Amino acid sequence: MNKIKDLRKSAGLSQTTLAKILHVHQSAIGQWETERTFPDIENLKKLSSHFDVSIDYILGHTNNPNSENVKSPVYDDEALAILEELHKNPNYKLLCHTSRNVKASDLAILMQMADRMSEEYRD
Repeated sequence: MNKIKDLRKSAGLSQTTLAKILHVHQSAIGQWETERTFPDIENLKKLSSHFDVSIDYILGHTNNPNSENVKSPVYDDEALAILEELHKNPNYKLLCHTSRNVKASDLAILMQMADRMSEEYRD
């Protein structure tokens, strides 16, 4: 189940109340809880602070709510640029989210298509 929803319900908060605390619209909370969208880094920090849990816990990287010993991934400049694009463009985010459930053979076909499209735009 979604960690944000679990934390909210454990605290006895409605989506509306949590939205007011975080200064976001109630629909944002609903979208985070159904994983249609994801909180940005600022809202992850607010959630972490409010519920006194680590961001890694909220993201599902650990089952330990206060995992201070968990190493956060180190991203290079290219990875950070990709993360920024995912944050800015919901279509990219949807594509990445959807691709996680694709069979390996279908993913290979999608990668070939992406390579061809990339070559066409370079010419």
